[in-house]
Amino acid sequence: MPMLRAMRLLNAIEAGTTTGSQLQTLLQDSGRLAEFSALLQMRGQVRRMAASSTAMNAVAASSTAMNAVAASSVAREAFFGSSFSVGAGLNTLIVSGGGTSDATLASLNTMSAVAASSTAMNAVAASSTAMNAVVNSSTAMNAVAASSTAMNAVAASSTAMNAVAASSIARSAFVDSTHATSSMVPPIPQLPSARASQASVATPTHLVVIGGHETSGSSSVRNTVYMLPHGGSSWVTSTPLPAVRRAHTATLLPDGRILVTGGHDGSSVRAECWIGAVSGTTITWASATSLPAVRRAHAAVRLSGGRVLVAGGVGTADNDPRTQALIGTVSGTTITWQTVAAPHGTRGLHTCDLLPSGYIALVGGSVGSDWTVGSSSTVAALYSDNSTKVLWRQNP
Repeated sequence: MPMLRAMRLLNAIEAGTTTGSQLQTLLQDSGRLAEFSALLQMRGQVRRMAASSTAMNAVAASSTAMNAVAASSVAREAFFGSSFSVGAGLNTLIVSGGGTSDATLASLNTMSAVAASSTAMNAVAASSTAMNAVVNSSTAMNAVAASSTAMNAVAASSTAMNAVAASSIARSAFVDSTHATSSMVPPIPQLPSARASQASVATPTHLVVIGGHETSGSSSVRNTVYMLPHGGSSWVTSTPLPAVRRAHTATLLPDGRILVTGGHDGSSVRAECWIGAVSGTTITWASATSLPAVRRAHAAVRLSGGRVLVAGGVGTADNDPRTQALIGTVSGTTITWQTVAAPHGTRGLHTCDLLPSGYIALVGGSVGSDWTVGSSSTVAALYSDNSTKVLWRQNP
């Protein structure tokens, strides 16, 4: 008798005479819920339900019904592989089904069923909500990584790949998958024109490329600014720098503005600095306090307290090294530059980075008046947040 009543309910769901809200009310009765749950263990009946768009919509609209679906491997496999999954709102089935999004997608059985269905995975990959649930679950991502169908679906969706890239759990599972290939990595589009000796910085929303030169001639130095949205497919030309520059630096400040220091304008080395306020793809550039002396081919890094360290580089000539390091404290467009202890030796075209450990690492670069001699030396430093004291330690 109970199963007969459950079959009648299935008929009513398929016919549309029992809606999702009505089904939700019916299943509040524990007896009717037990009958419905038993029905979900019957592969033939579940497949019949999954073959009906009317039934899929009704079940998806009932949180209690979706909790029952999530608890049945038979039902999950049929629902996630249904040709009506997208039409019935796969996001509802997976993401909004009675608050089961995390629990459902974190289930290895459930995610394995989703991963095996191109229909289901394509819908999941297109949903930022669904992908956020997947990428934050190691179980779900392991299921994706084990399936070539799932990996291909994720790789084909910019929404899915952006979610993967933003999660350490997902990145590791994706890259370590035996189904992963280099072609799955979204390419960064080529710049609109050639560039060398440019500066670049990543804001929370864009990769920003500033200035540089196109050829070896001094007339090819540019002030062009290109911006690429993270995960985007094309560069946007933004507000140019007030003047052309190459061999300069660009540093992201704590408030999201961009600090540009020094560089060469094609004719002479410069000390000017600018700070750009970013709004969408527009940058409002304002003059800031200049460096104490002209400098190019230097390196700059933002310290943990928000100040900016400038180190190395040269002045008016290749044999005019800048031996002094600077720390700049920024307030509006005013920068208070203070001289600090210099790294050992002189160098330009090097890198300078703040490590998670709190150390500063200054690496490599060119030395000598002809700029042809590369250096393998490294310099480590510790700095004080309360003063301008910096301790440099060179490893020759």
